[in-house]
Amino acid sequence: MRPEETVFIHLSDIHFKKLLNGRITDVDDDVRNELLRDVEQHSKNFTSVSGILVTGDIAFSGQPDQYQRAEQWLVDLCARAGCPPEMVWTVPGNHDIDREVIRKSTSIEDRYSNLRRVDTDKIEDEIERYWKDEEARGSFIKPLKAYNDFATRFECQINPGDFYWEDDVQLNDGSILRLRGLNSALVSNGSDNDKSDITKLILSKKQIICKTESGVIYLTLCHHPPDWCRDQDEINDWLDKRVSVQLFGHKHRQRVESADRRVRITSGAANPDMREPNWKPCYNFIAISVKNDDGKRQLLVNIQPRIWSDEHKRFVSEDQGDGQAFRDCLFRLEPWFPSLEQVSENLGELEPPAEQSALTGSEQSADLSPSSVEKEESVMNPRRRLAYRFYTLPYNVRLRVAQELELVLDEDQDVPDAQLFERYFKRAQEQQALAQFWESVEKEHPDQSNIENPFSDE
Repeated sequence: MRPEETVFIHLSDIHFKKLLNGRITDVDDDVRNELLRDVEQHSKNFTSVSGILVTGDIAFSGQPDQYQRAEQWLVDLCARAGCPPEMVWTVPGNHDIDREVIRKSTSIEDRYSNLRRVDTDKIEDEIERYWKDEEARGSFIKPLKAYNDFATRFECQINPGDFYWEDDVQLNDGSILRLRGLNSALVSNGSDNDKSDITKLILSKKQIICKTESGVIYLTLCHHPPDWCRDQDEINDWLDKRVSVQLFGHKHRQRVESADRRVRITSGAANPDMREPNWKPCYNFIAISVKNDDGKRQLLVNIQPRIWSDEHKRFVSEDQGDGQAFRDCLFRLEPWFPSLEQVSENLGELEPPAEQSALTGSEQSADLSPSSVEKEESVMNPRRRLAYRFYTLPYNVRLRVAQELELVLDEDQDVPDAQLFERYFKRAQEQQALAQFWESVEKEHPDQSNIENPFSDE
């Protein structure tokens, strides 16, 4: 076991369907059950699992009941992996689109068609034009309503005007792994295809320009690989210059491609259609850590694919061709040293020692090597936990809790439900009522957790 790793389970294309005609069985149940069992067993090889990364196609046709089944299964998956149920990050895929919404709206179809036909160098201008129009901007997420209702509890919803979401996870040397979820289903409909320019998708460079910051490493989640997008050349250029770990799905084929400073991982499908040629469910364990050898930082990405064995009828390690059941990718990182505040926080000090404070900038850098900073054990992200518990309550209960704490204002009347938690959280923070917010939400859950209120000292 390597305790300094940040470990994720990466899966894609689960394709939850509605059980028709009162059926109580599902031919895909066995594969999903075996995946759960495999996760439970294989997770023991790591000190802990930090979360689940799902690169789209959670549902089969973007219907609410499909997401209800998906959520129950993902909660079970988290329990088997030993991570909190809120530590799931998702992005939408083409199967997460409700195509009936598109078919019933001529205006949405026209916008999609326009973006697929406009000259490539004018895509950004056209998107900007639509985004300035409130009605047009909102229409791009209407087909994602059921997905958004599901993803909101994980703070991974696609809001009007937002191209992506971001979240931060701390790595072993104190630096940040910034997760960014991209929406490649922006103009997805029944004509999606990677063969013709007018059937390809749009990603937009607004989603992929990741701001460089010292001590920040990017990991992106996206359903469609760049070759499915009209603007693929620009996508590839920006991703490969700015993003160290790139996760994709959609192709139902396991693949790992590494270059000078990045690795691109396509997870295959956790639940492909059994009628597909070479049907082979798969998923990945991905362990990420920073190595520091004499001040030289390197990012180590360890990929352990798990693939269905038709012979054994269960998931097994995939042989990488050299007798190894895993693949290590190692990349150079720029020099980075934690601030005095980070060192004090991680070591539990109230303030830096006097003699350390008197050092010059270069002496401080030499003294504060990343190897001296111990990673805090983080079993829970308080905000994510509160959002998850809040959105798993019935709507009328959520509204009552927010009203009792005076977090609801008249200006919220037309705000989509998926955006309300952010407003409530901010107001509770301003009113120094986060501890009350936490307690009120927990009291409404029949399975009240025994987790200590993380906001009680604020």
